Amino acid sequence: MTSSTIVLVNGAWSGGWYWQPVAAGLRERGLEVSVIDTLPSASGDPTLGLTADTEFLRKVIGDLPGQAILVGHSYGGMVISQLAGDPRVAGAVYLTAFWPKRGASFVDSAGGKLARWIETDEDSGLTHIAAEAVAKVVTDGLDPEQAKTVAFQLRPQSLLSFTEHSGDTDWGDTPVTYIVCTEDRVIPEQVQRTMAKNSPATLITEIAASHFPMFTAVDETVAAIAEAAVI
Repeated sequence: MTSSTIVLVNGAWSGGWYWQPVAAGLRERGLEVSVIDTLPSASGDPTLGLTADTEFLRKVIGDLPGQAILVGHSYGGMVISQLAGDPRVAGAVYLTAFWPKRGASFVDSAGGKLARWIETDEDSGLTHIAAEAVAKVVTDGLDPEQAKTVAFQLRPQSLLSFTEHSGDTDWGDTPVTYIVCTEDRVIPEQVQRTMAKNSPATLITEIAASHFPMFTAVDETVAAIAEAAVI
């Protein structure tokens, strides 16, 4: 089994807090894990977007003792894609995540516009998940107390993170796994499978889960990431 460190990269409006059960499960399997706490784009600064997130992640893996296996969820897939070809990355895992083509932004990858449930404040340059959409998009399937805790921890996300264009996202010989969540209502299954075809060598696996399997399918998510980490 690889001695690389698994680096868990969260999606938009959130932070490393939502990875904790998955991180614990991976560590129980004897795997080294590093969890990104907060990406710059979710710090409340509208001038920090995909580029800032990329450089932040690059520094994180630069401080590791060995190579990294990057796991990106949702928007986190945009971030890990920017490190394609970095010799310090031993593998990449997309968990129902955006894998853009070269030069494409998040908006481009999402079909040319942001979802209706994403509220944008042009004056502040920040975005939020509409309050009425949180239960349908984020906390679907959670018990009321857990849903309340999760909703409380959501943060604003810079608009810039969705509009900055991607660099080269060709992983070359680096092993890539795409974990398709078949019950996802945010990134439909077929869209996930289409992005997974960005490289013909991508290993595709699936779990029966919604967009946030770290809440609703912890064991399955741990197993899928752990399997992908065997290089």
